[in-house]
Amino acid sequence: MEKDKTYEILLKLLEIEQNRINSLDSTEFTIKGLSVTLFSAFVGFAFDKKSLVLLYVGVVAVIFSSIIDFIYRKVQLSHVEKASNIYKYLKKEYLEKVESSNNLKIASEYKSNLINDYSPLFMLYFPMLAVLIMLTKFIPSTR
Repeated sequence: MEKDKTYEILLKLLEIEQNRINSLDSTEFTIKGLSVTLFSAFVGFAFDKKSLVLLYVGVVAVIFSSIIDFIYRKVQLSHVEKASNIYKYLKKEYLEKVESSNNLKIASEYKSNLINDYSPLFMLYFPMLAVLIMLTKFIPSTR
């Protein structure tokens, strides 16, 4: 009886962790969308106004949004690790119940890897920063 109660509590905790992961996914997607919008706006305004300062402000905005996105990703990965640990424990202690349960949607055990964990951030923010820095060569400085 006590073992069934523990199993139900762990399943609920796993469900909560998965909901947190999904919520953070949504937040990260919003941050990325805002970053691309800011990037586009600063590039457009910089060329329209012929202002080098707007490109520099764009660089700062992209760096700031990448830091925020990095923090959210780090929090999300901590929840992925917790969910993976709960899943491993459930699999070890309650193998037959875990295999028959349809609610568990963790594909595999989580292993931390800097390149895999943060590559979406690198692939988005580094090119944006590179473009902003390269565009500074095309706008004449107003001195």
